[in-house]
Amino acid sequence: MKAREHLGRVVRAEGDKAIVEVQVSGPCGFAFRCACCASLRREPLTIQVDRDGLEEGQTVRVAMPGYLGYLSTFVVFGLPVLLFVAGILVGGLLEGGTEARGILSAAGGVFGFLLGVLVAVVVDRRLAGSRSFRVSRVEEHEA
Repeated sequence: MKAREHLGRVVRAEGDKAIVEVQVSGPCGFAFRCACCASLRREPLTIQVDRDGLEEGQTVRVAMPGYLGYLSTFVVFGLPVLLFVAGILVGGLLEGGTEARGILSAAGGVFGFLLGVLVAVVVDRRLAGSRSFRVSRVEEHEA
């Protein structure tokens, strides 16, 4: 399976979990980053992983499965548009026709779009806590 690799830093290590701050680089470092790395949050991407001997301040390599970028792109951009169109269609049906032309169509579109954005926020948070990330220590000569 293809994976995108980024460097990260362990910012907190407690118990059996560690919090890693991912430094976006490479193909995700451009103005339009992959949605998985850009996230919906303004702060840097942080993930929670199993500690496995990681200590605070350590530099690590984080491998993210390639499908996460595609999945998050669809969820962030595609899903709100699809739910917007579905909302307009449902609103049109509630108006008694197949054409969208009234307030119910407009309200359905807005509701569908907002629902899509809400789902995107929830999925974004779940992806950041995903167990699909592989984390390995970076040796001093590699950093």
